[in-house]
Amino acid sequence: MIKFSTSLFLTIFLGVFICCSTTTAATQYTFTGSGTWSSKITSTGSGNPRIYTIAAGQTITLNVGVGNMDSLYIYGTLIFGNGKQITTSSSGVILVYAGGSISGGNASSGFDFNSGTDIYGPFNGSNKVFGPTYGKNNTGGTFQPLLLPIELANLTASTSSISWTTLHESNAHSFEVEVSTNGVDFITVSAIDAKNYSNGASYEAAYTYNAASYYIRLKAIDFDGTFAYSPVLHVTNNSTDSDLFYTAAVNGTFVLNGQMAADANCTLQIFSTNGSLLNTWTESFTANQNFSTALPIENLSNGMYILVIKNNASNQVITKRFVK
Repeated sequence: MIKFSTSLFLTIFLGVFICCSTTTAATQYTFTGSGTWSSKITSTGSGNPRIYTIAAGQTITLNVGVGNMDSLYIYGTLIFGNGKQITTSSSGVILVYAGGSISGGNASSGFDFNSGTDIYGPFNGSNKVFGPTYGKNNTGGTFQPLLLPIELANLTASTSSISWTTLHESNAHSFEVEVSTNGVDFITVSAIDAKNYSNGASYEAAYTYNAASYYIRLKAIDFDGTFAYSPVLHVTNNSTDSDLFYTAAVNGTFVLNGQMAADANCTLQIFSTNGSLLNTWTESFTANQNFSTALPIENLSNGMYILVIKNNASNQVITKRFVK
């Protein structure tokens, strides 16, 4: 799998689609806002696979049974009703991205994978599920961490191009540039072949997209057909939402430095690698002003942790890994 690298020491946890790639005939299920599953669901297309997406900022309560699902992508919150179940195809996958969660239900609530081992609730207390994680019929009846590390270097985007650098490439086929006006439904606007250099390479891809404000991401594709996504950047007036990075630890404290392109009120959360929430707080950032924020990790044991930064206005989520 392609690895992106950085001199800024960022490691981003990204969800990887475990199932096969989507065709144009796919049925895409989304939700018109927070509420019950049955009252908010909408769809486009009529073929296979059947893909469901709960967007960031949405809270969906499962009040009905759901069957014949191929993929469920959770960026927001899924709350199970008691006794409610989701049945997938035999190759179905549930992907909970950073900032997403699953809660609620009882012992009869959960995911029936149609083969292998199912996953049942209740999803409360220590059993609440936080992303990044995934569940399938072969994950032993539990959700497993999505620990595909993609280390980004200088990922930048303007209204005409996007640039990035890789540390190592093996079996790398190509990159696609995808954009979206709502952060959920992406289309491909450019593609470039991977150089497949073992020591990495630098790239720049030009694209054309006419919108005043939109989201952009990279799709990295291997020769075996598997693929992964970069973090999503918000492009507006030739700027992106954030430029965040870590400095070195000082006296056991990590400091987050950077600059926001727009005023932002953000919720910051620290998770363990098994998805347990360890700390949460809010920070306000002023547009185009450098900031320096110390992470409250003095009471944490040495090890690896995940920082989730959510823009409370745009619901954009940035996820970074760090080691104390």
